[in-house]
Amino acid sequence: MSSSYFPTIIYEALNSVQYSADMKPQRFLAAIQDLAIDYPQEKKFLYKNMDNKLLGICNEALSCRESQLDTIQKKASLYIQEESHSSFEWADEISKALVSSFFAYGHSRGMPQPEENQPEIIPVGGLIKDKGQNKGAVEPTRSKPGPEEVVKEEPSDEADRKGKKKKLITAAAFVVAVGAGLGLFSYFFCTVPDVVGLDETDAEYLIEDAGLVYVEVGREFTDTVEQGCVIEQDVASKKVRRGTKINILVSRGEPIPVPDLKKKSIEKAKKKAETLGLIVKVKSTEHSDTIKKDQIIRQNPKAGTYCEKGDVIEVVKSKGLEEMDVPDVVGETAENAKTILEDIGFKVATRSEYSRSYGSGIVIRQSEKAGEKVEKNSTITITVSLGRAPAAAQAATRPAESKGIEETTKANTTTHTSPTEPEYDEPEHPASPPEPEYDEPDHP
Repeated sequence: MSSSYFPTIIYEALNSVQYSADMKPQRFLAAIQDLAIDYPQEKKFLYKNMDNKLLGICNEALSCRESQLDTIQKKASLYIQEESHSSFEWADEISKALVSSFFAYGHSRGMPQPEENQPEIIPVGGLIKDKGQNKGAVEPTRSKPGPEEVVKEEPSDEADRKGKKKKLITAAAFVVAVGAGLGLFSYFFCTVPDVVGLDETDAEYLIEDAGLVYVEVGREFTDTVEQGCVIEQDVASKKVRRGTKINILVSRGEPIPVPDLKKKSIEKAKKKAETLGLIVKVKSTEHSDTIKKDQIIRQNPKAGTYCEKGDVIEVVKSKGLEEMDVPDVVGETAENAKTILEDIGFKVATRSEYSRSYGSGIVIRQSEKAGEKVEKNSTITITVSLGRAPAAAQAATRPAESKGIEETTKANTTTHTSPTEPEYDEPEHPASPPEPEYDEPDHP
């Protein structure tokens, strides 16, 4: 069963329809459907399996003796097991909830008990009278009202409220009595376990295992309680109704200051975070005009705030300057070309020269070809026409131009010459032998 608070829901359903033994199960089941919002499994089971026979067994508890409850409960449990093919544990839980609730409701209403020798239960302020056994017991004497004393009074709203209040008190008393008799007091109340100092997972298990609701109301930094353990709870070591919410405050451990990771590389940022017990995670990437590629643009949480050990710092990594397509500005006026380039994100440099093909102020060429990818903020140089050169400049260039024409003409002129006679190598004649040399005689 999802919660032992379910018997109270059954009791409230019986009370809301003013249940009686001859009532059909549909009205009771309709009340259960409205009240048992938080118990879908039990609600579905009763809607499917609460037939006239099971209801008849429960009706026996309306006016039975307390000593008979165990027998009726076992009878209901056996029927549930056979008809719905439920496990013993489930049938036992459901049958206890049904029988104890019907008993408490029936006796709070003062329904008559069929046995002759059963003590008569007077719900509020009465005495228990044992019929046929304590013959010597003195019964309370009641004076009969005289004719003049009998006065019919219309019940006032105040009297109705008091009557309802008295019935509710009586019902509560019977519920407690039934719980004590069957060992079912734990259906309604339990002791809240003290979980201060325990790990939050263990604390949640213990609280929910007791039939209570674990509610984490916050987490705080502290250097006295270990991270992830319970700092305090609003109720501990007391008896409370099952289903009660227990508010828990959990420790975040010692506060860790978040480092400033802006403009750091991802590698350096991770090393810095690891020394503090933190984790760096790249959430996304963006182009940046000011942050270099692979450096951190921004982070969350921000630097200077505090976090706990194991927290993640999400960062945005720079992809550097965005690359833009260079537009074609040749033929545009210098002013238009500059506007086009600057709007895209380029810087513009200008130079000028004379041109016979482009009028003055028109872009002749550009340093980067149209369609190329160039980083944003790069400088594109445009060459702007000054128009045709002035007359003085043209005259200064004419001699050079004439000389060039002359040389060209000369180069293209063919010189015609008469055929020359063939040249023959003359044979080499052997040299005549040298004349002998004679020593002239010395003349005296």
